Amino acid sequence: MAHGKVSRIEDLVKKLSAAQRMATHDIPQEVILASLGYTEMEYRQSSITDTGRSSYGWIFEQSINGQPSTRYVPWLREDDGIFWVTGKAGSGKSTLMKHI
Repeated sequence: MAHGKVSRIEDLVKKLSAAQRMATHDIPQEVILASLGYTEMEYRQSSITDTGRSSYGWIFEQSINGQPSTRYVPWLREDDGIFWVTGKAGSGKSTLMKHI
């Protein structure tokens, strides 16, 4: 992995850790969200393509036995901690987040 990418990932992990610490100390949500911002954020958001609703609908679906197929829906209900989305470059993480 390129050094620049590792550095950005390490920076993001530090920001997320700081945000989680802030959240446990009743700091307003706006302050936490502002701390996660970066210069190219608006450009990055606008460059993410829209997807059909069915492409990422699986994140909300229930499995056959009634249990969630992912931990996303229970996480939404519990409202506890950070939901971590991970995957290879180009695998659709940003598109998933835009869909959600």
